[in-house]
Amino acid sequence: MCFSAWVLTSCQSEIAFEPQHYQAQDKAKCLPEEGCAKFSLDIMAATGKNVASDSINNSVFKMIRRAMYVGEKPQEAQNYLQLANSFVQTHEQIKKEFQERFKETSPSWEATGKSHVQWQSDKIVNVVFEYYAFTGGAHGYGGKLSQIFDAQTGKTIPNRQLFTDSLSVLNMVEEQFRKQNKIAPKTSLTEAGYFLPEDQFVFPKNIYYNAKGIVFHYNPYEIAAYVVGDIEVVLPYAKMDQYLRFK
Repeated sequence: MCFSAWVLTSCQSEIAFEPQHYQAQDKAKCLPEEGCAKFSLDIMAATGKNVASDSINNSVFKMIRRAMYVGEKPQEAQNYLQLANSFVQTHEQIKKEFQERFKETSPSWEATGKSHVQWQSDKIVNVVFEYYAFTGGAHGYGGKLSQIFDAQTGKTIPNRQLFTDSLSVLNMVEEQFRKQNKIAPKTSLTEAGYFLPEDQFVFPKNIYYNAKGIVFHYNPYEIAAYVVGDIEVVLPYAKMDQYLRFK
C-alpha cells in the first residue's frame, strides 16, 4: 500500500501520476487599486492511456471545475486552461460593469488550487483537492474535496459504499466529534451551534484516507458557521479496519 503526494513510481502495478500546472492572469504585475485577476492551479494527473486513468482525470476535472468556475456556463470550460482563462475573462466582464455602473474598479480576484494523490493501493486511488478563491465580499471561500476511485476501473466509489456498517461508523464519528468539541452525549448539536437537519449528525461530503486512519472532513458552512473553519474527525484504522470495504 502506498501513501504519497508525489509521483507514485514505487508501486509499479499502480496508476502513475505526474504534476501539471495551469495559470492565467490579466497583468504580469498588478497594483491593489487596479483590480486584477490571477488563477493558479497545480494538479496530479493520471498518465496512463487507459480507461481507468481517463475516468480518474475526467472526474477530478469536473470536481475542480465545480469548485472553481465562476461564470454562468461551467460546461464551456472543457479543460484546465479554459477554466483558468474563464476566471480572468469573467473578472474582466465584472470589472467593466463596475466601471460603467458604479464608476469604480471592482476588487481583485484570486484563485488557487492544488490536487494530490492522498492514498493509493491496488484497490483504490484517493485524490484530494484543496482550493481557495476570493471574488469580492467580506471573505473568500474554499475547502478540501475528496474523491475515491476503484484502482482497476477508475470509477468513483461513493462514500456510502466505503463501509460495511455505515450506521456504526457514523455513531463513532459523532462520538469523536462530541469529544473533540466537549459536547455532552445528550446535548443538542443544534443548540450547540451546528447546522444539522432535525438535529441529526451526518457524514461529511468529503472523506479521505491518511497514514493515521479515515478522515471525515467538514468544509466551512457544511455543519457550522464560516468562522469555525474546517472540521475534521479522524478515526484510526484500529477502529475502522473491520468496517472498511476498501483499503
